[in-house]
Amino acid sequence: MSEGNGGPRNALASRLLAFARRRFGDKVECDALAGDASDRSFFRIRLPSMSPLVAMVHPEPFRLEDLPFFAHALFLKEIGADVPEIVGSYPGEGILLLQDLGDETLMTSLLTATPSRRLFLYRQAVQILAHVQRAGTRALTPDLPASRTALDRDRLLFEMRFFAEHYIGGVLGSPLDSTRMARLDGWFETLAETVAGYDRVLCHRDYHSRNLMVKGDRLYMVDFQDARMGPYTYDLASLLRDSYVRLPEDLVEEMIDFYLEAAGRSFPDAGRPGAFPGRPGGFNEEFERTCLQRNIKAVGTFAYQAAVRGNRKYLPSIPPTLEMVRGSLARRGESEILDLFEGPLLLT
Repeated sequence: MSEGNGGPRNALASRLLAFARRRFGDKVECDALAGDASDRSFFRIRLPSMSPLVAMVHPEPFRLEDLPFFAHALFLKEIGADVPEIVGSYPGEGILLLQDLGDETLMTSLLTATPSRRLFLYRQAVQILAHVQRAGTRALTPDLPASRTALDRDRLLFEMRFFAEHYIGGVLGSPLDSTRMARLDGWFETLAETVAGYDRVLCHRDYHSRNLMVKGDRLYMVDFQDARMGPYTYDLASLLRDSYVRLPEDLVEEMIDFYLEAAGRSFPDAGRPGAFPGRPGGFNEEFERTCLQRNIKAVGTFAYQAAVRGNRKYLPSIPPTLEMVRGSLARRGESEILDLFEGPLLLT
């Protein structure tokens, strides 16, 4: 459901207001909140004598046991990760009621943060990431959705081909001839195969500045319903090569070092001595390759939202994300592919 789809959005708002007034009284008010790229909608329920709540409204009824968000929220809470409390569930009406964490995301907090505050927040974000990788991977059970899905070769390749379909074909109108498309697709296959082979841990899967809420001095994770197993570099790439926030390179370097320290010796190394053989060698290579896959995937999602769903709010995020792709390609010396991203694949 796109942001501009006023009819369905208004119908959901009316349904949510009727639901809230049946349960909390006639003085309840509901305000629409900005949503994500899914078909869920979010509203703040304002109560006269209680703290506000957030309603996550699904387009259809659901079975609670089939809802990945619910299962992952309980699991993450159990391992000590900060996530919003689930206050109530109404599967027949397609509604979950959640703790209201406010409106301040890590992204918006950075607009006024001092350098020391920014460093504090990113160190906390990296600590959370490392904790979820260690404790979450160790505690994951087969019944959880995250244990049954993975960012494997096929998924990573699908995401890059999604970019080809919706960005190259949809937004740009297919500027590459068949020879260059075949070369790019061959590079996608190699990249997917390589990144999929990295040590596999529990991943949030969309761990960036819009999915970390700031409440006082604490960060809370949201939008974790798609958590799954994946490369250990994936969430770090999402956080430090973020489509919505351009971090200074010295901070990126500092956070990489902090991550390696926070991950500790308990971090899975698949039996490889020196899984992090140092900087700028092995780890940097794996990090940059993951950044390439992740940012190409992000551009494909933004393009799909614009070209297929009519949701153009993500279009401004495409140029800075492509700039990060070019940066990774330049650092890796991949001149043939860089030529494509500096020429026909630019968004002008």
